[in-house]
Amino acid sequence: MTGDTFWKSWWAILFSAGPIFVGMVFIVNSLYISRYLPVMIKALENSRQIILYSRILKGMGVFGEICLVTQIAGMLIWPKVEIRMGLLDSRDVTNFPLHLLRLLKMNMALLVISIVWLVVVCVVLKFR
Repeated sequence: MTGDTFWKSWWAILFSAGPIFVGMVFIVNSLYISRYLPVMIKALENSRQIILYSRILKGMGVFGEICLVTQIAGMLIWPKVEIRMGLLDSRDVTNFPLHLLRLLKMNMALLVISIVWLVVVCVVLKFR
């Protein structure tokens, strides 16, 4: 597919290590957003799923906070299923602070970019 000169260059290392770098940026961004967890939990206090997950994941330390931030982001970006199931209150979604919603969307975009890039790297390396 590509020549041997590419795979012996620094570009190949950067191409292959890109998903790891974007994943680390995702983790750092999640840790930054986790500073606002009390505000987010307060804004979603009528939602059963947040109450349940916050009790479980807050006791797990840094990993639990990253998982809780990702869980909240997923619920707020695609809220229709959780609202239909009764796990998320529609008033909480509409009243959620917009600046935090923007941060959560950026965080999920980093996660999706990292996963897609990793799949592309795996496919390219498989058919190299």
